[in-house]
Amino acid sequence: MSLRKKTLLFVSITLVGLIVAVNIVTRRTLLPQFAQLEEKEVRDDVERVTNALNNEQKLLNASIRDNSTWDEAYRYVAHPTSNFVENNFSNENLVILRVNLVVFFDTSGRLIYGREFD
Repeated sequence: MSLRKKTLLFVSITLVGLIVAVNIVTRRTLLPQFAQLEEKEVRDDVERVTNALNNEQKLLNASIRDNSTWDEAYRYVAHPTSNFVENNFSNENLVILRVNLVVFFDTSGRLIYGREFD
């Protein structure tokens, strides 16, 4: 076997060996660390979304509580008039309240007023 073929064989075997070694080291050290990092980021993102949803729910509960104890809303459910809706649930007011749906039911569960807003 000539020196050129021996050198090519030696370089090829060395290169394949190095590639295998790098692959093994990467799979055993780097990939688990990246998996842990990705899992932590996903947990953090889920926690942020959960906190945001909880905050929105608190704001919505406060708004619902305000409207449910509001005498004018009570009178509207007992005796519906269009003035109440026009004055209190315009597009601008719904944007300020940060709601997309307004629904009023009477005590028997009958729908008095409902409106969706995008």
